[in-house]
Amino acid sequence: MRPLSPPPPTDLPRSRPDALAPLAAPAEKDSKLAIQRRKAGFNRIIEQLQAEKYSHYFESRVTKSIAPLYNVAVRRPTCLRDVTKAIKSGAISTSTELMRDVALLCANATQFNGDEGEDSVGHCAKLMWDRFERCVRSLLPSSSPFSAQR
Repeated sequence: MRPLSPPPPTDLPRSRPDALAPLAAPAEKDSKLAIQRRKAGFNRIIEQLQAEKYSHYFESRVTKSIAPLYNVAVRRPTCLRDVTKAIKSGAISTSTELMRDVALLCANATQFNGDEGEDSVGHCAKLMWDRFERCVRSLLPSSSPFSAQR
């Protein structure tokens, strides 16, 4: 006895091989929409970091005129402006990549400046990291790399 198979769907034309192509388009739009939403969320996080009173330390790259030995001591310098550009270009497309770059920014500041005293750049880097964690938890709760740490 031959097993019964369900009849073919009546809403799909069988005569054209490309008949399934229109069905793939909404998934592609959803993907583009998801990417746009993620970028918007990442940008909101960076905007909140930029709103902090100590963010001026991290806004742009450290120049030789400010700290002549910085580029010798720090292998991969970065700043909030670089992170924003990476989000816009798509180089940062996941919360893990965003976390990596903000962690690098904070680690560079702490490594070069130390974290002695509440007015030090290193201490401000720790505050920046704490603020970043709070922003990720509140703005990206479903994809938060910190969600398991609550």
